[in-house]
Amino acid sequence: MLWGVEREARSESQQRAYSCAWECLCESVSW
Repeated sequence: MLWGVEREARSESQQRAYSCAWECLCESVSW
């Protein structure tokens, strides 16, 4: 998964925000 690493390095802040959003969503939904 090279594209994932490259993408993460390209937009670190965006990736971090995306992860945080997913975490918040998971917490909210609480599967």
